[in-house]
Amino acid sequence: MKRLFAVIALISLLILAGCGAVAEDVPLVPMDPAPVAGDEVSGGEETTPLPVHVHEFSDATCVVPKTCSVCGKTEGAVVSHNYQNGTCSVCGDEQQAPAVEHMVWIPKSGNKYHSSSSCSNMKNPSQVTEEDAIARNYTPCSKCYG
Repeated sequence: MKRLFAVIALISLLILAGCGAVAEDVPLVPMDPAPVAGDEVSGGEETTPLPVHVHEFSDATCVVPKTCSVCGKTEGAVVSHNYQNGTCSVCGDEQQAPAVEHMVWIPKSGNKYHSSSSCSNMKNPSQVTEEDAIARNYTPCSKCYG
């Protein structure tokens, strides 16, 4: 037990003392915080206040977020397109027409979907998208889609 304590103490001592080597190429210089707007910067005997910068942001567009016209700093995010007659007035993007879903009729019993609610004398059929009918394992009616 005494031996273990001695080894731990020796390792701790080496860690705390370090190896004593000094890098001569690297000068040790204390770090000062960078000046902030409104601070005074001394240049010998004179002190000069740093200019205070107030951002002058332009409005955000669909291309760039709001941007300071003085320093170029951006803030926030881009905004939605401004579509007029299907074209964005800012960037020229063409508005995509919403996809039109093809509607079909499915019977309460059976496994075929139809383009007409009166096909095959269906009683109280339900109207669903063709995609939904296919997902429910319905197949096309040969009379409607043959």
